[in-house]
Amino acid sequence: MWTRALTVAVTLSLTLVIAQQKTPTLKTPIIVKAAGSPIIANVGHAAPLLYDYNKDGRMDLIVGEFGGGRARVYLNKAKKGLPRFEGFTFIEANGVHASVPSS
Repeated sequence: MWTRALTVAVTLSLTLVIAQQKTPTLKTPIIVKAAGSPIIANVGHAAPLLYDYNKDGRMDLIVGEFGGGRARVYLNKAKKGLPRFEGFTFIEANGVHASVPSS
């Protein structure tokens, strides 16, 4: 379980560094949390991505899940500085959880 949280943390840390600098350098990984608990993908192979999903100027976290092909959206609630995530919703299309089947 901690391996998946660490994978999300390391990937998010690297993504934040690349987004903020011209010459990427690795920084100390952090455990990314939502509502005080580590973000853990239900089925491994998490695919985190920072993207301004709701177009509010803050980078939100999208975590794809291999099993079921769904994607969680964690909206960034921080006004500035490090992101702050609370709960998540699944990306939907026409009121149904969107998914990409795995092959």
